[in-house]
Amino acid sequence: MIAEFGGKGNVDRVVRTLMEVLEELGVDAEVRYPWYFPSIGEYAGLLERHGFEVRYAELYPRPTPLDDGERGLRHWLDAFAGKLLEGLDAPGREKAYSLCEERLRPDLFDGEQWTADYRRLRVAAVKL
Repeated sequence: MIAEFGGKGNVDRVVRTLMEVLEELGVDAEVRYPWYFPSIGEYAGLLERHGFEVRYAELYPRPTPLDDGERGLRHWLDAFAGKLLEGLDAPGREKAYSLCEERLRPDLFDGEQWTADYRRLRVAAVKL
């Protein structure tokens, strides 16, 4: 088995900010949290418990530019955070987008493009 997916710390700044914003807007975001971003040790242990031998594992940063300039973060939130945004009406969703953009702009926007703070976990394992 060879796999690559979001690992521990994946989109951490984006997710933490979104969770804070949603809590401020009265959304219990913890019960809606849709992601699983394991550490190397956590995922290797899971594979081993299911009869795999892990031959390779790497966790690495992969800053990822988001398309569509100023609107890039909103597109990312629409694509990946829909479960967390459920139930917000249009003004509530707009408020969440605006607050996320305001708080993340200093670190993730270069004036032209948003860059998501992706961290990837790459694993190779063999079923015994």
